[in-house]
Amino acid sequence: MSRFEKIYKDVPLIQKEWLKNFREMHHYHHLNVGDINWKYIKCGTGKEVVVMLPGSVRSAEVWAKLISYLEPGYRIISPTYPAIESMEEGVEGIKGILDKEKTRRIILMGSSFGGWLAQVFVRKHPGMVKKLILSNTSKPNSVMSRPLLEYTRLSLPRYPEKILKLIYKRSYLKILSEVGEDEKQFWKALITELLFYYTTKKEIITMFSTIRDFARNYSFSIDDLKRWRGKVLIIESSDDIHKDDSKDRLKSLYPRAKIKTLKDAGHTAGYTAPPEYVREVKNFLSSD
Repeated sequence: MSRFEKIYKDVPLIQKEWLKNFREMHHYHHLNVGDINWKYIKCGTGKEVVVMLPGSVRSAEVWAKLISYLEPGYRIISPTYPAIESMEEGVEGIKGILDKEKTRRIILMGSSFGGWLAQVFVRKHPGMVKKLILSNTSKPNSVMSRPLLEYTRLSLPRYPEKILKLIYKRSYLKILSEVGEDEKQFWKALITELLFYYTTKKEIITMFSTIRDFARNYSFSIDDLKRWRGKVLIIESSDDIHKDDSKDRLKSLYPRAKIKTLKDAGHTAGYTAPPEYVREVKNFLSSD
């Protein structure tokens, strides 16, 4: 039995075949930005380019379902994060990919960690961003408490790689949106595969280094984008890990934003892509 079949043994055949087909049709492209090697998916047709930034699992493949819904009408670029240690390295990597692809204007979409990175990017390169979608995310002072940030800095390097990945997997599955049993098995297998076979201990540790950088070194204001005329969509969930005060602080930064609150959609609605989420994104993308 192949490694893939072992990992996905409890996943229904139709979902396994769907993932295999997605991977056959969506190969990674590679680019060195400075000393860092980035890989990214590019696909789709259309004039508009949607850049999709994943959360802390890092992989572009977590967007696979939403990509499949959007690519018939839009060009998609979605990176998998390498071992970056700061938001600045993240912004430079994305900018490098866009330069390589000769892309000057984008619709920028980020979920969770990707939403933090998207907020930094639009402030660094506002002229490149036509529209901004922030999904299940927050502003810098709503990330983690300082003691918890310091704990991750001191403790994570001490864990053996396998134990660290098990902890990370368990934590991520806890925040996965509620889905049916078949979907649950699919996501459990995909997260297991991405973490245990396509993620290194260094990449997990540096992910938290980047989160600390965001929390400690960035402070956003409503005036940051006062000259930027782009449109903003904020998607939140009634049962997100970000609580009401955190959601309110994010919305206060973008007073012109359209707000969509999904009922009981969880933290990872962008990945599990329920119909209401897909419909809201498509409507926003097509709006003038």
